[in-house]
Amino acid sequence: MHDDALARESEPSIADILTAAGYPAGIRFADIVAKIAAAPADRLAIEYEDRRISYGEAAKAIGGIARLLESRGIGRGDHVGYMFRGHPHALYTLLATTLIGAVLCPINYQMSGALLTRLFERYRLSLVIADEACFEAACEAAAAAASPPAVLDGHGPEFCAAVDAGHGVAPFLARDYPASTDPALIMGTSGTTGEAKGVVLGQSWAGGGLIAARKWGCFDHPPKVYIALSWGYTAAVWQTCIAFALGGSVVIPPRFSASRLWQDFHDRKCDHIHLMGTMPRMLLNQPKKPEDGAHGRIVVTSAAMPADAWVPFEERFNAQIFECYSSVDSGGCWMTNDGSAPPGSVGRPWKEYEARIVDDDDRDVPDGEIGELIMRARDFAPVVTYFNDPEASAEKVRGGWVHFGDYFRRDAEGHYWFVERKRDLIRRRAMGIAPSEIETVIRQMPGVAECSAIAVPSELGEDEVKLVIVKDSGSAIAPADIAAYSAETLPTYMMPKYIEIVDELPRTFGSERVQRFKLREAWNSPGTWDVSAAGYLGA
Repeated sequence: MHDDALARESEPSIADILTAAGYPAGIRFADIVAKIAAAPADRLAIEYEDRRISYGEAAKAIGGIARLLESRGIGRGDHVGYMFRGHPHALYTLLATTLIGAVLCPINYQMSGALLTRLFERYRLSLVIADEACFEAACEAAAAAASPPAVLDGHGPEFCAAVDAGHGVAPFLARDYPASTDPALIMGTSGTTGEAKGVVLGQSWAGGGLIAARKWGCFDHPPKVYIALSWGYTAAVWQTCIAFALGGSVVIPPRFSASRLWQDFHDRKCDHIHLMGTMPRMLLNQPKKPEDGAHGRIVVTSAAMPADAWVPFEERFNAQIFECYSSVDSGGCWMTNDGSAPPGSVGRPWKEYEARIVDDDDRDVPDGEIGELIMRARDFAPVVTYFNDPEASAEKVRGGWVHFGDYFRRDAEGHYWFVERKRDLIRRRAMGIAPSEIETVIRQMPGVAECSAIAVPSELGEDEVKLVIVKDSGSAIAPADIAAYSAETLPTYMMPKYIEIVDELPRTFGSERVQRFKLREAWNSPGTWDVSAAGYLGA
């Protein structure tokens, strides 16, 4: 096995980073608030549309919301739901809730109905704070819950009065809680393989952003961070913590816009953004503009940056990419590619962690072969806590190793390569097929905007391949055209048995990953074309 720690000896240790920052025991969310309160009051903290909000104003808003929450009976350990689009009130709520020791539960603001009610019940919420776009849906879902939580309008008069009240945070910072081990967040997993689980994250999780920034050596100044992701996603939380831990600022757009992003980024003189899912390709697919790389060299942290997009993206947008591999339920384990590994690789683990590629019985597989990635810390046992699900928590870290549920391979140089979600691998003709291998080819077909390859049942006992296609606007391609293109470009064992053209692919909230399990559930829909029969299943 490779000793991954040897390859990263020059990398600063987590302990050294925290000690140098003055937090040897770890950084809590409350410490981020203390940083904001201690900064010069007139320093820029937040930009939102045409508003410029100072550190002093932000501290007062956080203190005001903390007082409002406590006046509503919310205290240490209580669960608060959180449904916001991009807005300063979302940031204030995050920091105020965790400041008083309550547990914040970010929820997809697009959810409604029975699914939202079930989430309220599962997280045992005492209060839900929702912005005007989802306030009505939150009220309806809460009313249907077995123990209805109160619902507060995050842009209503009571909330806005608390923001403007001018209260400080000093009384809250003087308390001896929350402790670094107290729960701070319950974040949902991405839901790519089924119903999302709630992962309990402690107060010290707030320090992860600063640790990552120092590990990569990508910030030697207070950064100006563009928050392009939803506030229901962990990266937005970490970006906030990075910015304020280093004395920087954040730009909060109301929503992600591929057509306007770089103009806004350039006008506001930002130098960091986090992208994931389809976002890099969406930006590359935009018409080229003078402002694409008009800024100075910027830092782009990414998750799942396509290998073929890496260099074009860096060159066009004057960017340095730091590829990250982790998850909300990783137990703190990380891999990163800071440019020292080939594009498309996730690099190597941080030196505090070790990784293995194993078979279904947790036995190591040789370099070059595909197996599941498992990781652990070198000095302590990893812990993953799914809220109210001890069995899943124990299974995640069985044998003292975090099991990621992802297929990887490691090359001869010790670089790790993501292959596919374990549940998504297609097995056909005794071959293992990564859907991405098929998708990379089919995306090159003129008229194809997006595609997803999935495993569907086969009469032979293994899998058949189904392609689900989203056409370019105005494209007239039909399933028969896609089948013909596949026959010309794919190996026989990768040929699709079924093809379906849809308006859009189902995606997770925030990370925008394709939810293949939903495609598999509806694999035999009437609009599915059987290639061998040359007809639709519903005909």
